[in-house]
Amino acid sequence: MTFMMMRCQRICAGALVALTAVGCGAKTEKTVDADTAPKAVPVTVAPLEHRSVERSVEIVGTLKGYEEVTVGSKRMGRVVKVVHDIGDRVRPGEPLIELETIDADLAVEQAEKRVLAELAKLGANPKDKRLMAELAKLRDKQILPRDFDVMTIPSVVQAKVALDRARTNLNRQRSLTNRGAGTAQELQYAENDVDAAVAALDNAVVAAQTTLANALVSKVALDVAQENRNDTVIRAPALSNPPKGHEQLFTYAITKRYVAEGQMLKDGEAVADLVIEDPLRLWADVPERFSTEIKLGQAVRITIASRP
Repeated sequence: MTFMMMRCQRICAGALVALTAVGCGAKTEKTVDADTAPKAVPVTVAPLEHRSVERSVEIVGTLKGYEEVTVGSKRMGRVVKVVHDIGDRVRPGEPLIELETIDADLAVEQAEKRVLAELAKLGANPKDKRLMAELAKLRDKQILPRDFDVMTIPSVVQAKVALDRARTNLNRQRSLTNRGAGTAQELQYAENDVDAAVAALDNAVVAAQTTLANALVSKVALDVAQENRNDTVIRAPALSNPPKGHEQLFTYAITKRYVAEGQMLKDGEAVADLVIEDPLRLWADVPERFSTEIKLGQAVRITIASRP
């Protein structure tokens, strides 16, 4: 009995040790409560007001000068002086290139001599400012000066004097014939002299008008010669519509020169490229889908890569 009791105690003790071992090896689970409460969102409150929202159209363009021009020579000639070079700034009217003037000077002198020769035929004074002004005003019109009295021309005065003398002789011959002191033949001769003097006067007037017309043609030729002489100096052009705010201040920059001293130029040959660089113009194409959003007078904001 004692043995059985001891065995029973051993078995119970072993079972207790086993249960204890099993209980020590088991994992314990912890419960975590989830944070389901909503987080606070910061809100800024401001008074209600109207504001404009900018809408822009982004495009890519090119900045160019306000005006670009290639200046050419109006006449043929040899370059004797290059007044300005690449990079120079010039005002409108300033000389760029000078051509040889020998031929142009001779043409002007020749035209002047022709005018003086025609005026000499009229007995007019070449220094008569009134007559020269009339010729200048009428260079584009095929008419004669209205206030120019051809009866003052020496050839016309001479013909008029001859007519007066012939009429005086005719009156004296008629008086003699009426008193029976003259013959009918002498009277006929006197009448013929008057008719011849009238025709001579008319011819002198026509010749004077023709000479005056020739003087007018010679004056036109002189103006052409003088204009050709002026064209030997090639100048920067003037603009009829200069940039607003720069009417008296804008200048050209010479970006290219095509000629050198001693070079022979042809009519219309280019000599230099000029550009107005202040102000500049922006050239850009706007896509058609934005055509309804673009209006005249809208502001343009320009960004340049070299000047961020």
